[in-house]
Amino acid sequence: MTTSDPTAGLPPKPDPQTGQPRPPHAPALHTNRTPPESDRDRETRLSRKPEPPPGQGPVLAWYRASWYGTVRLGIVGFVILLVGAAVLGYIKGYGLHVFSLWFTWLVMGLAAVGIAASTRKDWCAAGADWVMHQGAWVLTYELTEIKTRGISNTIYVYLTDKDGRKIDASIDILQSDRLVWDLLYNGMRHSVAKGAALKGTARSALGLHPPTSTPPTTA
Repeated sequence: MTTSDPTAGLPPKPDPQTGQPRPPHAPALHTNRTPPESDRDRETRLSRKPEPPPGQGPVLAWYRASWYGTVRLGIVGFVILLVGAAVLGYIKGYGLHVFSLWFTWLVMGLAAVGIAASTRKDWCAAGADWVMHQGAWVLTYELTEIKTRGISNTIYVYLTDKDGRKIDASIDILQSDRLVWDLLYNGMRHSVAKGAALKGTARSALGLHPPTSTPPTTA
């Protein structure tokens, strides 16, 4: 007696070395559609490309913010803080006098630097059957648990594979590269079909759904 493949009907798992066939585009909230070579916000230097996990296939896609992108985001963050301080000053009755206080500029400056620094150190990479975030990695076709949780204004994804490896990353960084997200999502679909647990808001946030019934068996 043989049991039919629960992943039948899903896009195939790519070859671990070549990454072919490429998985279809996954549903996403805000994927970066700019070609890597034209995107000034991301690193393209091969010296900044991450190494694959030990014993795994090559890196097929990766994302790391460039110095240009880091500085740009820090400036954007500073401007947002500037506007926020002005609004808060008027609400509290201080008006623009709030900008005459030295600690206002200190707090905004440190916050902007913090935003830029966190962006610079955040990175991800993916192979045909694995995904890595800041050095931690999991096998995407062998996941046992997929969990999401909303924190502040973004969604965080928590993944655990069959060997107990875990990663947690914001959906923003995972979707910063179109192919990284496509490779990961295809693996998650296969894992769910094989019984991976969906927790938190994973079903609604990621559009993942477990099989509705037990696959039929054939003699």
